[in-house]
Amino acid sequence: MLRRLHTILRTAGDKAKTWVAAFCIIIGLAMVLEECQILIQLRSDTRVRRSQIDTAGAERWASGECRDIDQGLDFLVSLFHCKYRRKNRPSAKLQEYLDRLAPGGPEQVFVRELQNLRAEHREYSP
Repeated sequence: MLRRLHTILRTAGDKAKTWVAAFCIIIGLAMVLEECQILIQLRSDTRVRRSQIDTAGAERWASGECRDIDQGLDFLVSLFHCKYRRKNRPSAKLQEYLDRLAPGGPEQVFVRELQNLRAEHREYSP
């Protein structure tokens, strides 16, 4: 997935044709990395229960590992934003993209569902 994302982000050309693929890769990576963070927390808890490490040390270790994962994902998201952000109209970017898609197509449905999910959880968004 990283190799494909690298190829997409490095190639010039029509951004409208690569936006959905790059976005899906970023979302997929975020989902996988979230599961990795859950496993890190579970491993930390297990080490405490087995008395292999104290609670404070386990929390420091897990926090450090999770922070490293977050920083790596933040870097990829920043690359994505650099490639696909329109300088003058960032809020209109998505709507313009959706307007070019076939009505009711899978890409349009996917992005609309993401918009709805974000709107539902807007109070939690930065």
